[in-house]
Amino acid sequence: MEEMKKTEEVFSVRRVQLTANGHTYWQWKVDGRINGMRYRKHFPNRDQAEGYKSEMEIKALNDANVVRTTTSHLAARRTWKIRLGGDFPKFFRRREAQL
Repeated sequence: MEEMKKTEEVFSVRRVQLTANGHTYWQWKVDGRINGMRYRKHFPNRDQAEGYKSEMEIKALNDANVVRTTTSHLAARRTWKIRLGGDFPKFFRRREAQL
C-alpha cells in the first residue's frame, strides 16, 4: 500500500502569473515528480493542463510496479478469502467441484 501512496496525487495543476519582457500574463502550470525526476510544463488553458496531468499520472502508475506476482501454497478458495475478504464466487465453486 505504501507504494500506491507514492503515486497518488503526484502532479498538480495550478494557475500562475508569469512576467516576461515587461508583460504579465496567466498560464496553467503542471508540475510533479516521477521516481525523483521533476516534470514542469506551462499551458495556455486548463483543459490542456489537465490532459497532460492525466498522461503523467498514468505514466507514474505504470512506472511504479505496484502489482507483484507471488507463488502460494494456498488453495484458490483460501486465496480469494484473503484477498477480497469474501467467499469464493459460485461460478468458481462449480468448477472447483468438477476438478
